[in-house]
Amino acid sequence: MFFAAVFSAKAQTEVLFKMKMLPDRTYASTMKMDMNMEMNYDGDAATMDKIKASGLKMPMIMQMQSGSTADIKTGSVKNNYFPFSMSMQQLESKMTMNGQPSPMPPASTAVQTMYGKCPVDGLMEIDSIPGTAMNDSLKSTMKKLMKSIQSTVQFPAKPMKVGDTFTQESPFDIPMAGMSAKMTMKATYKLISIANGKANFDLNFTMSMDMGLGGKGAMDMKGDGDGKMVYDIATNYPSDSKQNMNILYSITIPQQNMTMKGKMKMLMDQQTVVK
Repeated sequence: MFFAAVFSAKAQTEVLFKMKMLPDRTYASTMKMDMNMEMNYDGDAATMDKIKASGLKMPMIMQMQSGSTADIKTGSVKNNYFPFSMSMQQLESKMTMNGQPSPMPPASTAVQTMYGKCPVDGLMEIDSIPGTAMNDSLKSTMKKLMKSIQSTVQFPAKPMKVGDTFTQESPFDIPMAGMSAKMTMKATYKLISIANGKANFDLNFTMSMDMGLGGKGAMDMKGDGDGKMVYDIATNYPSDSKQNMNILYSITIPQQNMTMKGKMKMLMDQQTVVK
């Protein structure tokens, strides 16, 4: 009886985690970001004299709040695949520069919808975007982007118990018109507790990004941070994710013979309800 009880307790405290979408569900996500950014310019004497003469105060302090929503609806399984639709919309943004409100473009009321399919034990694939011709190049780009997004958290192949950790390094290619961006994030997750069908993880990470600005300069970013993730065991999906990031950046602007340097602090919060 004693050994049976020990085995039962061990089985209850070990969980095999796997991030995956489920058929016949709705996923309603809200993403919010708060950013505080300090910006400074560095250049030759003539350039700096022009900046001072313009009355621009250094360093510039920018504060910004933005967000978006994403709703995913999955259908029933047929031949080991199920269809899905994904609808995304931007939320209203706010920004201040050196404490003064700065005008922002109004949030678009348009909802961007995409359609695709998902294998039962695989990753979502985008098949079509209304109003957009899905040529081979765009399909390849969207496939890479969706794979990067869905591979953000890759759990170990074996069950985890409280106190266990795992580390993963995720490279991202971020497609943007006329620009190229490569980002690498290395994250370590630690399972803190399992209770009431939820698994709580602490997170620590480092990141770096290099971005070419289409021949008009380049951006280099490096940072680190921490966060927390709540994983819902029944739905195989995170219900809550928070990340704090501290970043140092440098942007070269050769046309104006100067460099912008600074630091930023970002708080990202994502909530997802699965029904």
